[in-house]
Amino acid sequence: MIEFRVRVPCLFVLTTSLLVGCVSQRSQVETRYFLLEPPSSQEADAVDAAHARGLRIALGPVAIAEYLDQPRMVTRRSDHEVVLQEYARWAMPLAGNISEVLRETLRQQLPGSSTSRYPSLAAEPFDVRVALEVLRLDNIRGERVELLAIWQVFGADGKVLAERGGRAELRGVPAGPDIADLVRADALLLEQLAARISARLDGIAR
Repeated sequence: MIEFRVRVPCLFVLTTSLLVGCVSQRSQVETRYFLLEPPSSQEADAVDAAHARGLRIALGPVAIAEYLDQPRMVTRRSDHEVVLQEYARWAMPLAGNISEVLRETLRQQLPGSSTSRYPSLAAEPFDVRVALEVLRLDNIRGERVELLAIWQVFGADGKVLAERGGRAELRGVPAGPDIADLVRADALLLEQLAARISARLDGIAR
């Protein structure tokens, strides 16, 4: 019995030390926050859509897949498994960030055009409205990024312009294995998506 009583406190102290060490190590990991950014005006390529210049474009609503709609960044491990990154988070809601990037990129790609968010309290007038849904935005660290999105275009009267809608399935390769490399690669895919949308708006008159 004496031997048993001596070993229990030792085991308790050892276990407690390990727990404290683990907690201390976790607390030292810094949480990183990321934003998708549009290309600079110098980097953006104007789309050959002269007839769309001066167009007032409303973008929205922008919807994203439910598994993406959370503060933690999601990376994909396999076709059926994703990983929620505890220490890599979006600095703002992802759907809103995607909307901001696409609006600015569309404005750059279609010189003379203006973009606005829909819906908004300002209720700005528009010539066309683009509704978008991001079905997948998959980040595979050190390998590739993938974007699958569909969109539909509506006239100012609310009627669907069926021939202007589309679907884009895009892939890219990050420059490195870091989370920041994935975010930059995601932004480049959004630039490509904006170019697809811009091309579909060609020929729409105000």
